Amino acid sequence: MTEPEAAAAYLRGLGLEAVFAAAWVKVGRYGVTGRLPTTGLSGDELRALESLLGERVLPGRPVRVQQLDAALRRSRFACGLDAVALAWFGPHAETPAAAAARREADAAALLARVGGVWTGPAAPGTPAAVLRREFLKAWRDGGAALATLERAAQAVARVLADPPAARGEAALLGILANRETGDPHAFDAGTVGGRLLLGALGSAAAGGALHRQAALAGAGIAVDGISSTVVVYGVAGDGEVVSGAAAHAGQVLVAPLRGVVGWTLAPGVWRDRVVHVVENPPVFEGLVDRGLPPGAALICTAGFPSAAAVTLLGHLARAGARVRYGGDFDGNGLQIARRVLAMGGASFGAWRMGPEAYQASLRTARGRPVRAPEERGTLEAMAAGGDDDLALCAAAILQAGAVAYQESLVPDLWADVWRSAGATPTTAATGPGGAGR
Repeated sequence: MTEPEAAAAYLRGLGLEAVFAAAWVKVGRYGVTGRLPTTGLSGDELRALESLLGERVLPGRPVRVQQLDAALRRSRFACGLDAVALAWFGPHAETPAAAAARREADAAALLARVGGVWTGPAAPGTPAAVLRREFLKAWRDGGAALATLERAAQAVARVLADPPAARGEAALLGILANRETGDPHAFDAGTVGGRLLLGALGSAAAGGALHRQAALAGAGIAVDGISSTVVVYGVAGDGEVVSGAAAHAGQVLVAPLRGVVGWTLAPGVWRDRVVHVVENPPVFEGLVDRGLPPGAALICTAGFPSAAAVTLLGHLARAGARVRYGGDFDGNGLQIARRVLAMGGASFGAWRMGPEAYQASLRTARGRPVRAPEERGTLEAMAAGGDDDLALCAAAILQAGAVAYQESLVPDLWADVWRSAGATPTTAATGPGGAGR
């Protein structure tokens, strides 16, 4: 008797035929990879499997095929899972080539059924590539996993066919997931739906929680209505008590999404009114602390716009306000600017973000070198995208090889806010960020 045959006889005696029959199917189709379900195994079978693996097996939790293979190779039989399965159950009827052809046919059929955002080339980082990666995982795991994947892909496609941000609105992730799938956790981090949603938004799960929140906010989606905020000065919802009191008193307000969603900005008040928007909290505070004229309206996105900021900018766009946005002179800064400007069409414009402003900032304080290759690629794509201020600025950054920051322009930005109000800049009382006036 060969070692694989001896191993098969021993395992049969342990009552593990069902486990290894499933493993035989997996190995024949996909090689030594994937997972084996443990749902339905008896207590005796679970204990026998634990004895073989040398570790605890939780009921209902899948076991990796590689674990079985490694355990057999460590055993006295010293042979792999593929050899044991062949000795126990014989050769497979389906060749690896036939299995690969069936896999590709299944992938094409899935793509035809889900459509929407998933169509297009499967280049790295594209939604199609993300869907294929999830499909390969699900195909190895079989039936239920494929059905779950298809439902999640269709739900994500429905969400992104009409994203909240396109309407200048915001939606809570759990409510959106519940509406589309019946499960408020279907788009949570780490789930198939969550990974597909991030991938369809051009993001990656490896970026971390803040990266995920920024990607979701770009589509007008917030994890909740409290943690997503926008910082404002002089901006208030019509008749809204808290924001109105802060604006009247000249106080900064950190407004959560759940409040901003309900604000109404009347065109009679906001049409053609200039609202200045900055990327960085220190710049925002520096402008406020220097003293702003009556009627000034200032917003801080604090990086990529949150769902609350996206919602407020949507309110301003519909009210006809003239938003002027300024940010940092680096890859992210120009990307944020492009995203903000796209929200309002002709009524939104760049604020000191052209090549002249970049050179002025660079002369005050030269920043770090341009990061390659990701940031350089972002700047190159933007420089090739037209001849507006942002494209020309991207080209200037590439030529100089260094970034610069909005903090260098605070005195000029402050003077701009006063001029837009038709007033002469005056010196105000020193505030926490007022040093260096």
